[in-house]
Amino acid sequence: MSSLTFQNMNVIIHGAQSVAADWDQVKALLEPAAVPERRGRSGVPLPDDHSLRTEVEDLHEVLDQHKNATLIGHSYGGLIALLAAQERDDLEALVLYEPALHVDSAKVASFRHALSRGDRDLALEIMVTEIAGEQQFRDTDPEGWLKAQELLETTSRELATVESFRYQPPKLQVPVTVIVGEHTDHIFGPAARDVVRDTGGTLVTLEGEGHIAHVTNPELLAATIRNGSSTLSA
Repeated sequence: MSSLTFQNMNVIIHGAQSVAADWDQVKALLEPAAVPERRGRSGVPLPDDHSLRTEVEDLHEVLDQHKNATLIGHSYGGLIALLAAQERDDLEALVLYEPALHVDSAKVASFRHALSRGDRDLALEIMVTEIAGEQQFRDTDPEGWLKAQELLETTSRELATVESFRYQPPKLQVPVTVIVGEHTDHIFGPAARDVVRDTGGTLVTLEGEGHIAHVTNPELLAATIRNGSSTLSA
């Protein structure tokens, strides 16, 4: 396997219930790298006319500044990255970490019901443990748990976008790696395998990890991204 020098920019698109700073450790390991902050963060709500198309256009603006970038998308950011990549011919590689191409509508309904009743703790619990499949966040980072509740309204809007999305086999001009966490394969694995099948891409499993390896094991995730991109670019 050849090594990748990472002379080109690595552009990372974070997911729902997340902010750019959550990727700081991975970003540092993949420099040069950029993690643009998506809308609906830092106390600024999403505009009424916000859509998945808005997210894709925002990403295009970033990519236009970094030709031949490796595009890395996580969760909802993986969906955005997948759509944007189909409209470009200047990417070095596309790496998707558990792209959110569909969501369990019953669990989303439970999330929204808790949020509408003002039970923000329960809403976040449903989002993190049932929709994203993570079990340790509350215990390992209680301060972060409270902070994360500030994103719930934005997350609700983003979940609605995923609910309305209908997957079509993507037409891509870029090599693809799709990463799935061992512990969350039952949630994100089917969609990941659809993308791999339809693009001729490579599927990689993060052993011992789930949906937030950028927090729980950034070294492993960064190495996996680096190795996957090396294989594709060789």
